[in-house]
Amino acid sequence: LDLSDDDGDGATCVTDCDDTDPLVNPSAPEICGDGIDQDCDSVIDELVDDAYGLGDDGSVLIGLCGFDFPFCGTDWDDVYVQRNGRLTFGADDNAHTESAAGLLGQAPQIDAFWNDLDPTAGGSVSIEEVADTGAGASLVVTWSALPQLGESGSANSATLTLFDDGTAALAYGSVSMLDGLVGFACGGSTAVVETDVSEYDLLPNAWAVGTGTEDALFELFDEAGNPNDLGSSTLELCLTGGSDADSDGWTDVCGDCDDSDATSNPAAEEICIDGADND
Repeated sequence: LDLSDDDGDGATCVTDCDDTDPLVNPSAPEICGDGIDQDCDSVIDELVDDAYGLGDDGSVLIGLCGFDFPFCGTDWDDVYVQRNGRLTFGADDNAHTESAAGLLGQAPQIDAFWNDLDPTAGGSVSIEEVADTGAGASLVVTWSALPQLGESGSANSATLTLFDDGTAALAYGSVSMLDGLVGFACGGSTAVVETDVSEYDLLPNAWAVGTGTEDALFELFDEAGNPNDLGSSTLELCLTGGSDADSDGWTDVCGDCDDSDATSNPAAEEICIDGADND
């Protein structure tokens, strides 16, 4: 019986469907759209729908099927799902200590609840890709009942959904952590002011948190003066989706009902008898 491992990926040629490529083996994540069966299940470029037993501070690279995700000026075809409540783009960044500097200065990322979560004490991460059946394609990541490091009795749950128009939704279940960080950043940002995410200037006609033109938007929670208050809440996030053709500070997918007219956006004052929906 030949048990050689020619590509050094830990899988012998008995189970490795391509023993010349270390990125192809039964434990490899499937990367969609490249015509290669990375995980050796005889299905090429299948949609992901699986639970991942990631190790402490672990991550998995997920290839997006059916859409590229527009975020921070790039159309991404894959994303790193981090055990510590984060998604990172373009680089694997499994840092476990949340900080504003880490958010603003590292890889583009979206943080559902960045904290040092402990998979050895329970919980799971599940990932599902939803095909476009008319409502658009999406990626759904769920961190379920994950305790913080050293707090085995705690459990934190959140679902982050990425939509193909560059927006996202955050739905929280039970959140026992008092600290952590929530938000997003494009990386390399320095002059960004922290905000109250749950109370962020959500105007009556705004579609979601943010205008689509920010480089970053976040809140850093702490046990002493600003404990996490997002349990059982839902947030719609504009992120960097859409375009701002009229330069009024709002993109067309984030509340601007007329992106050719700078006087029409959710922050505009309604002007009576002009026949336009200014706000």
